[in-house]
Amino acid sequence: MTKSREIRTKILKIMDLALKISPPDVEKVKGTPDVFVEYSAHCPILSVRVYIHGWNEKNGPDKAFWMLTFSEDEFEQLNEIIEYLQDLREAEQ
Repeated sequence: MTKSREIRTKILKIMDLALKISPPDVEKVKGTPDVFVEYSAHCPILSVRVYIHGWNEKNGPDKAFWMLTFSEDEFEQLNEIIEYLQDLREAEQ
């Protein structure tokens, strides 16, 4: 697998975990986690924000990740995000 493809696969895994933690087809239950994932292709930046007890306008994220997808340690950072989201998902089940 090429480096570019591996990075893409990991970003898609992060988005998949975010959708499993905060499903788009289920009515939101107050107090459950919200995960925001943004990918800005022009820079290329990946941003992940996690609100453990749900988003609200008064509080910042409980955990935030921000990374350049072409940095020296991009795989380490991507794996850290994946591991964090997997742990969060398991804790919620």
